[in-house]
Amino acid sequence: MSWRNCSHPRGQWVGGDHRRSAGGALPDSIVLRGGTDRIITISDPAAGKLGVTFSAGTPKDWSTGDLARLAELAARGDLITTVAGTYPLERAADAQRVSETGHVRGKLVLTP
Repeated sequence: MSWRNCSHPRGQWVGGDHRRSAGGALPDSIVLRGGTDRIITISDPAAGKLGVTFSAGTPKDWSTGDLARLAELAARGDLITTVAGTYPLERAADAQRVSETGHVRGKLVLTP
């Protein structure tokens, strides 16, 4: 289980499970949390079977303004993301295989 604290842009601390749920992290998260309250996933459409909310978002949730604010925070160093690996687009399948292991510590980035 990859359970650790992560920093929120406003300086608050939140707990986070940074693994893909396909590796079993969702059931583990439920156990660690003591229930399904305050758990949401964007990576496991079968979450409903466990009583967990699945959020794919909707077009109204996709905001270029939000993206611009996040980019600004990152540029200032106020939003920190760990990059586990960078792959050229033609190696996207390699990045997917790495992701499927469930042991990635950080983001996998595809570049043009």
